[in-house]
Amino acid sequence: MMTNKSIRSYLILIFIITSLIPILILGIFSFGNIFQMLNNNSKTLIDNNLERLDSNLHISLDAYNDVMYQIYTDDSIVSGVEKIDAGIDEALTINQMRRFLNSLMNSKSYIRAITVITPGENVITYDQMSPRLAISAWLPNFDMSQDELYADVISDSKTHTYSTQFATSFANDDYYTFQIAHRIVNYRNISKDCGIVILSIDEKFLEELCSSQKNSENDFTYIEDKEGRRLCFITKNPVINRRNSKVYTYTDDELGWTFYYVRDMSELGKALRRQMWIMFMLVLFVCSFAALFTLNLTGNLATAITSIVKAMQEAEKGNLKIRAELESTAPADIKILATGFNNMVAELNCTREREVIANEKQKEAEIRALEAQINPHFLYNTLDSINWLAIDRDEYDISNAINSLAAILRYAITDSNKEVPIEKEIEWLKKYVFLQQFRTKNSFDCRIDIKPEVNGVSIHKLLIQPFVENSIIHGFENIDRKAMLTIEMHTEDEKLVIKVIDNGSGMPEELVNAINEGSEEITGDRTHIGMSNVITRMRIYYGSEASITAIAAEGEGTEIVLKIPFLRKVD
Repeated sequence: MMTNKSIRSYLILIFIITSLIPILILGIFSFGNIFQMLNNNSKTLIDNNLERLDSNLHISLDAYNDVMYQIYTDDSIVSGVEKIDAGIDEALTINQMRRFLNSLMNSKSYIRAITVITPGENVITYDQMSPRLAISAWLPNFDMSQDELYADVISDSKTHTYSTQFATSFANDDYYTFQIAHRIVNYRNISKDCGIVILSIDEKFLEELCSSQKNSENDFTYIEDKEGRRLCFITKNPVINRRNSKVYTYTDDELGWTFYYVRDMSELGKALRRQMWIMFMLVLFVCSFAALFTLNLTGNLATAITSIVKAMQEAEKGNLKIRAELESTAPADIKILATGFNNMVAELNCTREREVIANEKQKEAEIRALEAQINPHFLYNTLDSINWLAIDRDEYDISNAINSLAAILRYAITDSNKEVPIEKEIEWLKKYVFLQQFRTKNSFDCRIDIKPEVNGVSIHKLLIQPFVENSIIHGFENIDRKAMLTIEMHTEDEKLVIKVIDNGSGMPEELVNAINEGSEEITGDRTHIGMSNVITRMRIYYGSEASITAIAAEGEGTEIVLKIPFLRKVD
């Protein structure tokens, strides 16, 4: 009896040493891995949230900058400032300017004041934080004097952003605002000092942006400037428990602002402690009944643990399709552990498969792009061979057409996004028009009128060709008069003006509207898609400084006008 008891005790001890302790270690190891994985996923998610918050901030600020742009570029503001400083119709001019400022203030909900300071130190404002709307409530409390603020903004043509500060108290509320400011620009005399305009924006604008990026109720996001001053939640400063929180940061170098995301780790800690407690209870349960089931469970337990260990090792090597498979006779506790592991690995595998699919799609797109490329040397050599064959047969017209086609292909394929002298673009257009005339048996005439001041101007390649092609293919179709294509180029207001004019059948109204609206979604045949691509490219190259205008009437021809800024000349 003593021998049996000793053997049983020995087996129980062996069971505890060889099975329960490894289970406990595996559990801790698994939870440690899970904790690390959750931390990494949380960091990635929060970093993405902070980047998205910064992007949303810039998008939102751009809308407010647009409002300010309408003010500092408005001719009536420029003339009004001059009148006020000159003492001409001062009261009337101030009233007109304030009505204009009031109309713009209502366009954005968080604008609390719009202030204009003239070179003569006159202040014209519309301030919602003041009982007297015409008096600035925030300016006396600003940490810079009026003269210092004016000198800082007028010193350049950039938009200046000033950190959140106490503005004023009004109607039992304390207002905190941050300011954006810009010098007023007189485009007739850029260097002239015309004053500055300042938008005061409520800190609640920043609070709303920060609140939109919380992952849980106890998380907290706020912004500080480079001096460490908080820019939002100034009067709602929550108590941050550093012990149960983790802080993530993201810095916007352009603004000099740092975004802070305070992650509440208490819920994660509770979940992990709960899992550890469950694990502890399972181990305790197994220990309580170890003596009764030692002989039966030892083999099954060893097999189950081995299966889980091998699955974890495979998972660690990167095989996330592995699963811990247990026999039906395995202990329930080990089944729970294996199920948790399987669920975790399955989720990780799904995540990796999504990444693999995304990478495959990207590679597929790159391969399609490579497949779409044509080897220029093969084309040039082939065309050259055909050219000499045509010359041998005295087909000089065909030879000229082939030479033009080769030049067109070489020009279009080589550095298609490059800027070139306008002379090269015109020479290429002449070859293209010659080829089209050859194709259509000289069914149309072409006149190219280039003013001398255009010479030397640089332009991005292939911006004119889609409109020329549209005139030839669609404009001259089914007309009963001699087709005439005119290409004109001159300068106007520091811009290169290009006109493509035909006397063809005109252009459908919906296509005219799409071009004039700058739509990038023009559908139709290849020539229409080409025009859509030009609109997109001009927007990328020149932004809002370039424009395309279409003038057309059914049966009376079409005129396309491109206006492109030129900032430099090609040497």
